[in-house]
Amino acid sequence: LTEMSCVKQLEGHDCSVLSLSWLSNNQIVSSATDGLVKVWWVNKQECVCTLNEECDAKVWSVIRGPQSGEQMTLISGSGDGQLTSWIDITETEVLKKQEESDKLMLSQQKLSNLLASKQYGKALKLALHLSQPFTALKVLKKLNYEEIEEAVLQLDMASIDQLMSYAVRWNTNSKHCEVAQSVLSIVLNNHLPEKLLKLSNCRNWVEGLLPYTEKHFSRLSRLQMKSKFINFLSANMKATSAPQYVEGS
Repeated sequence: LTEMSCVKQLEGHDCSVLSLSWLSNNQIVSSATDGLVKVWWVNKQECVCTLNEECDAKVWSVIRGPQSGEQMTLISGSGDGQLTSWIDITETEVLKKQEESDKLMLSQQKLSNLLASKQYGKALKLALHLSQPFTALKVLKKLNYEEIEEAVLQLDMASIDQLMSYAVRWNTNSKHCEVAQSVLSIVLNNHLPEKLLKLSNCRNWVEGLLPYTEKHFSRLSRLQMKSKFINFLSANMKATSAPQYVEGS
């Protein structure tokens, strides 16, 4: 400061800066003529947060307000005569994300326990609740057709709609199409069309399933024809290789 030289330059506002205020030893807050308030991390020379007044008025001043419990506040004054109070909810958001992470970890552990104890119906429900299509596929691949049917029939209509949306993705891959087709067969054989048409994603998964289902059908039809041709060749080879006897010899 004694030499009056520029130590750091913070770039982010596209127009004139009207106010600056220190929040802490490492953070400052600025306001500009575009109605934006920005919080800066000085050491890193970066903007960590942008607050929008949602108006076209200039923000003439911004200062640190009184502490609200453990949360910091900002007060800004704009050209339209309004004072706006901002509350820092960073810590609240961090705690919220931590709680969600803990819940997800518990659910994953519960899912692992259900798979280990072969409770596949409950495991499928939980996989759908967690929105994990790969886990749902993993569960279904462990089951035969009858067990898949038993698990699918335990689902409510909203879960069936979700499962069919997953089946659309599985059906695009020949490695997973058998599971997708099993789910499709079970749903169509056990629910009336009128009931299925009421599902919110019905149109999407019908349009997604049709082209790949036709593709798989054509592929299996060709495979079936080839297998019959092999049987035909095998039978002819046996006939020609059989010993021939001449009459009178």
